Amino acid sequence: MKELFPRINIASFLTISAQTLEKNDIETVIEVSDNSQENNHLKSVLHVDAQNVDTEENFNLIADLIDRKKQVDSSVAIVCELGPQLAATLSLTHPIKYDGYKTSKAAAVVLKKRPGTELDERLLARLREELDRRVGDLQ
Repeated sequence: MKELFPRINIASFLTISAQTLEKNDIETVIEVSDNSQENNHLKSVLHVDAQNVDTEENFNLIADLIDRKKQVDSSVAIVCELGPQLAATLSLTHPIKYDGYKTSKAAAVVLKKRPGTELDERLLARLREELDRRVGDLQ
Protein backbone atom coordinates (compact mmCIF):
# COMPACT_ATOMS: atom_id res chain seq x y z
CA MET A 1 0.00 0.00 0.00
CA LYS A 2 1.36 3.41 -0.98
CA GLU A 3 -0.10 6.87 -0.30
CA LEU A 4 0.35 8.96 -3.45
CA PHE A 5 -1.63 12.03 -2.39
CA PRO A 6 -3.01 12.83 1.07
CA ARG A 7 -5.54 10.11 1.93
CA ILE A 8 -5.30 8.57 -1.57
CA ASN A 9 -3.59 5.17 -1.60
CA ILE A 10 -3.02 2.49 -4.17
CA ALA A 11 -2.63 -1.19 -3.45
CA SER A 12 -2.18 -4.45 -5.28
CA PHE A 13 -5.47 -6.07 -6.24
CA LEU A 14 -3.96 -9.52 -5.73
CA THR A 15 -2.40 -8.98 -2.32
CA ILE A 16 -4.64 -6.44 -0.58
CA SER A 17 -6.01 -7.83 2.67
CA ALA A 18 -8.52 -6.76 5.28
CA GLN A 19 -5.64 -6.50 7.78
CA THR A 20 -3.69 -4.14 5.48
CA LEU A 21 -6.74 -1.95 4.98
CA GLU A 22 -7.48 -1.88 8.70
CA LYS A 23 -3.84 -1.16 9.60
CA ASN A 24 -3.88 1.82 7.20
CA ASP A 25 -7.30 3.02 8.45
CA ILE A 26 -8.95 2.53 5.05
CA GLU A 27 -12.70 1.97 5.03
CA THR A 28 -13.34 2.75 1.35
CA VAL A 29 -11.97 0.97 -1.70
CA ILE A 30 -12.29 1.93 -5.33
CA GLU A 31 -12.09 -1.40 -7.11
CA VAL A 32 -11.41 -1.49 -10.84
CA SER A 33 -12.00 -4.99 -12.10
CA ASP A 34 -14.10 -7.13 -14.40
CA ASN A 35 -16.15 -8.50 -11.49
CA SER A 36 -16.92 -7.00 -8.11
CA GLN A 37 -15.30 -8.77 -5.17
CA GLU A 38 -16.95 -9.41 -1.81
CA ASN A 39 -15.82 -6.69 0.60
CA ASN A 40 -18.11 -7.00 3.61
CA HIS A 41 -15.48 -5.59 5.97
CA LEU A 42 -15.49 -2.17 4.26
CA LYS A 43 -17.82 0.77 4.82
CA SER A 44 -18.00 1.52 1.11
CA VAL A 45 -16.80 0.12 -2.20
CA LEU A 46 -17.04 1.72 -5.61
CA HIS A 47 -16.76 -0.92 -8.30
CA VAL A 48 -15.69 0.40 -11.71
CA ASP A 49 -15.76 -1.93 -14.69
CA ALA A 50 -12.19 -2.33 -15.92
CA GLN A 51 -13.29 -2.31 -19.56
CA ASN A 52 -15.02 1.09 -19.23
CA VAL A 53 -12.79 2.89 -16.74
CA ASP A 54 -11.71 5.67 -19.12
CA THR A 55 -14.93 7.69 -19.21
CA GLU A 56 -15.51 11.17 -17.85
CA GLU A 57 -18.35 9.76 -15.74
CA ASN A 58 -16.00 7.28 -14.03
CA PHE A 59 -13.29 9.92 -13.57
CA ASN A 60 -15.87 12.09 -11.81
CA LEU A 61 -17.26 9.23 -9.70
CA ILE A 62 -13.76 8.39 -8.48
CA ALA A 63 -12.75 12.01 -7.79
CA ASP A 64 -16.08 12.80 -6.09
CA LEU A 65 -15.95 9.74 -3.82
CA ILE A 66 -12.38 10.55 -2.81
CA ASP A 67 -13.42 14.13 -2.04
CA ARG A 68 -16.39 13.04 0.10
CA LYS A 69 -14.14 10.70 2.09
CA LYS A 70 -11.39 13.31 2.52
CA GLN A 71 -13.97 15.76 3.91
CA VAL A 72 -14.59 13.35 6.81
CA ASP A 73 -10.87 12.57 7.29
CA SER A 74 -11.16 9.13 5.75
CA SER A 75 -8.63 7.48 3.46
CA VAL A 76 -9.32 5.65 0.20
CA ALA A 77 -7.48 2.84 -1.55
CA ILE A 78 -7.63 2.35 -5.32
CA VAL A 79 -7.03 -1.23 -6.40
CA CYS A 80 -7.02 -2.39 -10.01
CA GLU A 81 -7.13 -5.90 -11.36
CA LEU A 82 -5.09 -4.71 -14.35
CA GLY A 83 -2.23 -3.53 -12.15
CA PRO A 84 -0.80 -0.68 -10.11
CA GLN A 85 -0.16 1.49 -13.19
CA LEU A 86 -3.89 1.92 -13.67
CA ALA A 87 -4.47 2.53 -9.94
CA ALA A 88 -1.69 5.13 -9.85
CA THR A 89 -3.12 6.87 -12.92
CA LEU A 90 -6.64 6.93 -11.46
CA SER A 91 -5.26 8.52 -8.28
CA LEU A 92 -4.75 11.66 -10.38
CA THR A 93 -8.49 12.27 -10.80
CA HIS A 94 -8.97 14.00 -7.44
CA PRO A 95 -6.02 16.42 -7.52
CA ILE A 96 -6.90 17.35 -11.09
CA LYS A 97 -10.59 17.96 -10.41
CA TYR A 98 -10.46 19.38 -6.88
CA ASP A 99 -6.97 20.82 -6.39
CA GLY A 100 -6.50 22.39 -9.82
CA TYR A 101 -3.53 20.26 -10.85
CA LYS A 102 -2.78 19.78 -14.51
CA THR A 103 -2.38 16.12 -15.45
CA SER A 104 1.37 16.53 -15.98
CA LYS A 105 1.89 18.05 -12.51
CA ALA A 106 -0.19 15.36 -10.79
CA ALA A 107 1.70 12.66 -12.71
CA ALA A 108 5.01 14.16 -11.59
CA VAL A 109 3.90 13.91 -7.94
CA VAL A 110 3.12 10.21 -8.39
CA LEU A 111 6.40 9.51 -10.16
CA LYS A 112 8.33 11.26 -7.40
CA LYS A 113 6.59 9.26 -4.66
CA ARG A 114 6.73 6.00 -6.55
CA PRO A 115 9.77 6.06 -8.86
CA GLY A 116 9.70 3.54 -11.65
CA THR A 117 5.91 3.56 -11.90
CA GLU A 118 4.68 3.51 -15.46
CA LEU A 119 1.44 5.42 -15.66
CA ASP A 120 -1.19 4.24 -18.11
CA GLU A 121 -0.54 6.48 -21.15
CA ARG A 122 -3.95 5.88 -22.74
CA LEU A 123 -5.69 6.82 -19.53
CA LEU A 124 -3.43 9.86 -19.05
CA ALA A 125 -4.47 11.09 -22.48
CA ARG A 126 -8.15 10.71 -21.55
CA LEU A 127 -7.59 12.55 -18.25
CA ARG A 128 -5.94 15.41 -20.11
CA GLU A 129 -8.81 15.49 -22.56
CA GLU A 130 -11.64 15.30 -20.02
CA LEU A 131 -10.40 16.89 -16.81
CA ASP A 132 -7.63 19.31 -17.81
CA ARG A 133 -10.06 20.89 -20.25
CA ARG A 134 -12.48 21.55 -17.41
CA VAL A 135 -9.75 22.90 -15.12
CA GLY A 136 -8.69 25.25 -17.91
CA ASP A 137 -12.31 26.41 -18.30
CA LEU A 138 -12.45 27.30 -14.59
CA GLN A 139 -9.24 29.36 -14.56
